[in-house]
Amino acid sequence: MADWRALPSATSPRLYVGPGDSVARALQLYAPYSRVARTVTSVLRSLPDFVARRLLPRATDAAVLASVESIAARTPLLLDTPRAAVSIAPGTPGPDRKATAQASVDGRVIAYAKFATTGAARDLVRREHAVLQSLAASPPPCAVPRVLAFDDTAAETVLVQQAAPPGTRTLPAVADADMLRLAAAIAATEARRCLAARFAARRVPTGFGHGDFAPWNLRRLPDGTLYAFDWEYGGPEQPVTDDLMHALFMPAVLVQRRDPRQAVGTVLDALATDVPATL
Repeated sequence: MADWRALPSATSPRLYVGPGDSVARALQLYAPYSRVARTVTSVLRSLPDFVARRLLPRATDAAVLASVESIAARTPLLLDTPRAAVSIAPGTPGPDRKATAQASVDGRVIAYAKFATTGAARDLVRREHAVLQSLAASPPPCAVPRVLAFDDTAAETVLVQQAAPPGTRTLPAVADADMLRLAAAIAATEARRCLAARFAARRVPTGFGHGDFAPWNLRRLPDGTLYAFDWEYGGPEQPVTDDLMHALFMPAVLVQRRDPRQAVGTVLDALATDVPATL
């Protein structure tokens, strides 16, 4: 039986560390913002791999093992890289659930593959593929993943994306100035584009947006450029300030645990300032 390890527990896993992967490298697929979880992952990264692996419970459920083994076997084939080590995030339970595999070669993460089998999850993966193809043709004011492979069969939809380059850093749990400038830049650009007659009756200016613009879906590249991923809720008809509001509201509620009414006040205060004018 392959040695798959679960984090934080075998009963409530957020990450499965593959038998050929290191714990520290697998943790690149897991970016928590709670203080306890960040402390745990920091300690695990600091330990020798054989020690860190032993601290994690072994995955023993037969159905779980069959699923992760299947994904781990297919991911290198999709990349045409048989030596790839694979770790897997099983996704959040619910109708949109999808597994994400992280593939590494020679100690470096090279790609991520999303596997979806339910109708809602497959639609999201198809949507993300379409958005990334559109962004490749008309780049946004940030870096985005490149599509490496897309497979849409009767049973499953799979999207493989190139990983960010080495040296990429996570962002603070609360939106920083660069993140807000990027969200405002997207809004300002699209606001000018979407004043077409077909939107006039709606009285809601719309344009291209990310749809889940928050620190956990952003990284900073070594040259300082922001790198945005997980575009499955993106599309061409988002309200033009949706990403800006999402960047302010979601971290305030989910990370800072602020009262939603206070968080709304933060958003309204920000929209009343000259954030877009600072670009």
